[in-house]
Amino acid sequence: FILISDGELSRLDGLLLLGLFGFYLFILWRKEGSIGHLKKNVQLKNIWKDGLLFLMAFVALTLGARWLVTGVEELSGLVALSPLFLAAVVLAWGDSLSDLSVSIKSVQRKEAKIGVGDILGSTMANFLFGLGLVSLIYPLKISFISLLPLTIFSLGGLGIFLLFIRKGSINWKH
Repeated sequence: FILISDGELSRLDGLLLLGLFGFYLFILWRKEGSIGHLKKNVQLKNIWKDGLLFLMAFVALTLGARWLVTGVEELSGLVALSPLFLAAVVLAWGDSLSDLSVSIKSVQRKEAKIGVGDILGSTMANFLFGLGLVSLIYPLKISFISLLPLTIFSLGGLGIFLLFIRKGSINWKH
């Protein structure tokens, strides 16, 4: 919110956000090495499979994104809604659905920390990487007043989250 106090998310702001995302990934990588199951000796002969899988997933994601944009454009014409509004609703729903499914599965398996980590990681990636990359490519003009409701709800949600973290538990009653 401080970065948009001047009414713009500039290229410099985008670079700062991408730098913070890189720092976040570095911290996660360091923690994974000390508490996780990071492989010590990765053989080069096994990396090509992961690289091929990554490229296939990237192509599928790119095609899916194009089909999504085309579908939203056609749907907006059918239901007489703004394409921007419809895209925002569809993308928000689609982005949140995967986080919801991971959270539900982790609670069912009694591993709630995975769900919390997924939500926090997704939020960090969306804000730091997503906004950083977009503003690096095309600086955004953003009115601080238009983000006031988002700021209030974000800070309220953060406060509730920190309260439950401090308490150490959360149940269906909460």
